[in-house]
Amino acid sequence: MKFKQHIVITDPEKFLRGDYHSCFGLYDSPVCLPKSWLHVGEIEFDIDPDTSKLIQIVNEEIDEKIGKATAVLNVLERRKSELLAITYQPEES
Repeated sequence: MKFKQHIVITDPEKFLRGDYHSCFGLYDSPVCLPKSWLHVGEIEFDIDPDTSKLIQIVNEEIDEKIGKATAVLNVLERRKSELLAITYQPEES
């Protein structure tokens, strides 16, 4: 799979100080960039991602989200049951 990306300096101050680790960004298009960002070039490269590994990663993330949602639902169901178990007893005057 071939990709073309535009190289953008996203933090000019870091670039000028030589902190190249976190001053660049890659984008599919250089349009609509903030004024403080500077388009400095483009690159093309080929990637060959392991789609079965990607599917495994996404599946695990979905399972984790399902687990969290299930835990929240269980708490809400328990709260609802506790609320419905409360009986109203008016005070006698």
